[in-house]
Amino acid sequence: MHLSPYTHGVLRRADLPDMGIATESQLNKAIRNDTLTRIGYNWYAVDNADPAVVTAIRLGARIGCLSACKHYGIWVERDAGLHLEVSKSRPQPIRLDKFVKSRHVSAVYGKVYTHRVRRLSPYPICSFEEAIEHVLRCHNRETCFITLESAINQGIMLLSDARTALTNHGTKKTALSKYLSASSESGSESRVRLFFLLRKVKVEAQVHIEGVGRVDLLVGNFVDC
Repeated sequence: MHLSPYTHGVLRRADLPDMGIATESQLNKAIRNDTLTRIGYNWYAVDNADPAVVTAIRLGARIGCLSACKHYGIWVERDAGLHLEVSKSRPQPIRLDKFVKSRHVSAVYGKVYTHRVRRLSPYPICSFEEAIEHVLRCHNRETCFITLESAINQGIMLLSDARTALTNHGTKKTALSKYLSASSESGSESRVRLFFLLRKVKVEAQVHIEGVGRVDLLVGNFVDC
């Protein structure tokens, strides 16, 4: 699954006819009028394009891993940083090294992570499937669990598919597959529920209690609203 370019404002040359820009003269006019900005070979951005996506393309990278998950509507920690997908077959560009070490970048994005892939996505943001694979391969089991539960809750991923995905990434992550649920409505809720489950404490999510209403978590005899 890929995102429409209209969600982030970065387009490939092949996307432009959908904007009514089919010829070279129309393209040049759009650039002169500041309707589009050329940000790479056959890559263009509209005026309000997502700055992180524009930056990724200018660096010869793509948005990947947790950063891509966020674009797909998955719950991600605020301090997750910026995750970029870069090609294994090419030396890391000097400009990317400078970007990662820049103080300005640290202030805007926090830490920048690069993920080496065999083939760069043809889109500015990698596919949902690639993003999930990045997370499962590179992050701890708690982050993987939270990401998958959010994807399930958003209706992007089936519970059965999420469980299968976990079982392909080591015994510690596989052990969490039985705890996955469609009931958690936030990453923090998933984290707290997992904390208790791993300690063999009974916990239920989104429980209706007579006279109280619905609560996020019921832990033993305690309620977390």
